[in-house]
Amino acid sequence: MSDKKVLLLLYPHCISFEAMLAVEILGQKYCVEVVTLDGELHTDASGLQIKPQIAFDGIQTDDYVALIVPGGNPDGIIGEARVQHLIHRFYSAQLILAGICAGVLVLADSGVLRGHDVTHNYTERCAPKNVVELTSRFWEGSRYKDSLCLESGNIITALPNGYVDFATTLAERLGVYSAEQAVRMNQYY
Repeated sequence: MSDKKVLLLLYPHCISFEAMLAVEILGQKYCVEVVTLDGELHTDASGLQIKPQIAFDGIQTDDYVALIVPGGNPDGIIGEARVQHLIHRFYSAQLILAGICAGVLVLADSGVLRGHDVTHNYTERCAPKNVVELTSRFWEGSRYKDSLCLESGNIITALPNGYVDFATTLAERLGVYSAEQAVRMNQYY
C-alpha cells in the first residue's frame, strides 16, 4: 500500500456510482479518502451513506496523488471558492485531477481546463440546448474532444457512460494497472 492517498470529493446530489469502480480498483494500492464540504455523512441518490474520513479544511495536497470528482447535480458546489481553491492546489502540485460527468464541470468552474483537451456531456448531443448554452462559458479555453475518457496533462475527464474507461485510465496512470491490465479490464466490463 502506498503512503500517498486518493481524495474523493462528494457533494450534495452527486452520483457516487460514477467513481466507485475507480475507487475499488485504486484501493488496491492507495487509501481512498472521502471528503465533503461540510464534513457530514454523505447520502447518495441510492440512499447509500458514506462517511468522510477527512475534514475539508484539513486537506494537505502533499498526502495525495489524485482528486476524483464524480458527476450528478453540481449546483451546490459550482462557484464554491473552497472547492476552486482545492482544485487549484492539486493542479499546481501537478497531481491528477479526474472528473466524470458533471465532475468535469466542477473542474471547469475552477479554470484548470483552459489549454487542455477535455470530454464532457454538456454538448447538444448529450444535453438540452438551454443547458449547453448555460454552461458554455465554463469551456472557454479548453478543446472539446468526442471521447468516453480523455487524458490531457494531469487532467482526466470522462462522460458518465465512460466510468469503466475512467477507472482503468486512473488505474494505469497511478500505477495500479499496466496498459495490458487496463485493456483486459475494459474488455471484461
